[in-house]
Amino acid sequence: ITEDEHPGFQWSWVTVGTALGVLASVYALYVPDALWDVSNITVLLLFLGSFFITGMLVGFLSPGATLLEPAAAAAFAIIADAFLALVGLHVPLPPAFIAIIATVAFVIGLGGGYVGEVAHNLYYHTAWGGEFKGVEVPKPGAPS
Repeated sequence: ITEDEHPGFQWSWVTVGTALGVLASVYALYVPDALWDVSNITVLLLFLGSFFITGMLVGFLSPGATLLEPAAAAAFAIIADAFLALVGLHVPLPPAFIAIIATVAFVIGLGGGYVGEVAHNLYYHTAWGGEFKGVEVPKPGAPS
């Protein structure tokens, strides 16, 4: 485990999160509808859930504290989805709806990033030794 060399806002994780967010949201929109007869509410929940999962992945995989990166990535993914709508791959969306859903995706991505950061800290502190809830966790292979 290495320390984060570049603390602060990391655009590389925003880029990774945006790419994952676009892929996950497109799959969340089309795959369930193609395989099963699902309601519009279910598709909307899967669509928004894709940003939570993306935020969790970015928060877990990135070193250091990365809470704003998954949130910004979710908002950028909505903008990228809106661009895809303009070129005809989705249903066109009105600009006000894009702004509202980008804000909602930002909050959902922030929540996913928080859960990913907590999981990251729990995994690396307990997997590589450290303190968990006031109890010292030994490193693997170390005498207890």
